Amino acid sequence: MRTTKMKLLCYLLEKAKNKIVSREELLSNVWEASSLSSSYPRLLQVINKLKEDLKYLEVPSEFITYYRGIGYSIICTHILNLYFNMDGCYEVSD
Repeated sequence: MRTTKMKLLCYLLEKAKNKIVSREELLSNVWEASSLSSSYPRLLQVINKLKEDLKYLEVPSEFITYYRGIGYSIICTHILNLYFNMDGCYEVSD
């Protein structure tokens, strides 16, 4: 996965879980924070490519949801919190 898509995914997972993150916030904290040129069409393009990549992992298309004129959110019912240590991988309950 390319760097911008990965940064976008990480930002959404961190900030958009059960809350809507504005397009402006995403552009500022993902693109501009990395000294990249930002625009709404570029954001939409990367979101769509990210959704395509996640589809290969059988992540439902509504995982990343757009609320017209407001922003994006992550549907938390599709997230399983995990942590990893030297003994293996474990589920973490909220």
